[in-house]
Amino acid sequence: MQKQPRKISADEMEALFTFTRQHYVEFYDLQAELADHLANAIEAQWEADPNVSFSIALDREFKKFGIFGFTDIVERRKAHLSKRYRRIAWGYFKEFFTLPKVMLTLALIGLYWLLLVKLSYGGTIAMVSVIILSAVSLYYAIRQNRFHARKAKIEGKRWLFEEMIFNAGMITFIITPQLLLRSWDLFGTAFSNQWTALAFASAFVSFTILQYVMLIRIPKQAQEHLEKIYPEYRVT
Repeated sequence: MQKQPRKISADEMEALFTFTRQHYVEFYDLQAELADHLANAIEAQWEADPNVSFSIALDREFKKFGIFGFTDIVERRKAHLSKRYRRIAWGYFKEFFTLPKVMLTLALIGLYWLLLVKLSYGGTIAMVSVIILSAVSLYYAIRQNRFHARKAKIEGKRWLFEEMIFNAGMITFIITPQLLLRSWDLFGTAFSNQWTALAFASAFVSFTILQYVMLIRIPKQAQEHLEKIYPEYRVT
């Protein structure tokens, strides 16, 4: 009777998870993916030579990743999920530029443009608007970040795509200063050029929509998006 090939035990699988963490893989989904890959590779070694120890088999497999270890795989996974996040965000964003929501978007741009060009203090309105948007965005970004940090601490797991969802609002700190500087130049003045006012109104409304998508819409549906990527997320 042929002896059954040796299989990875529960303790050995836990050791693989620990091994990935020791090599700077901080996200649970990547740990699980790498641990599963290593387990399959080690079992393949045991099929050829059942006498190879777990530690030696693991060391052999890890050496196949090269001098950078798991770094390349982690970076590729991050790039893949970043593209996925951008597709989701773009899908929600473009809803506001297709019927029927495009009518609301155009109305908001038109109303904001009128305020900028018709009032003598249009520049002040622009700057105050940016400050208010920045404050609201900062509030939501910090709230989402704290919520995610507490959740990860309670569950003891960090998921890469979840981290992207709840940290995406930090784009506020990249784009908002540019809008603020532009509005500061116009502080206390009117928008003498209607096209400049229209461009600013379009940029401001578009950025407001983007912030809504990243800070409210996507986080509100985070569970749905995460379960599509990680079936096991449903039971965590």
